[in-house]
Amino acid sequence: MVSLKPPQLHGRMPGHHNSGTKDQESNVRTHYDKQMELKARAVAALRDSRGLPPELVFVTRNMNIVRSNNQSLGIPVNRVQILGQYAALGLRL
Repeated sequence: MVSLKPPQLHGRMPGHHNSGTKDQESNVRTHYDKQMELKARAVAALRDSRGLPPELVFVTRNMNIVRSNNQSLGIPVNRVQILGQYAALGLRL
């Protein structure tokens, strides 16, 4: 899960029995820093759209259309699994 807000280090953290030692706080802060670094790298990579293959735009749009339809109908679907199955099928052709 990617968190865009810094984790709460004061008081008791949900799911933790101990209210946090210095090592735990350092570990959480390091995890947050890694998330922010990944986000910055993703934004930098997606800033230049010339590097993206045109097919990827259509695949992304198709996935968003399917997601929207499933959300409006209330049907839970694993879109990534379905996309992977059809991509594998396409490679066999």
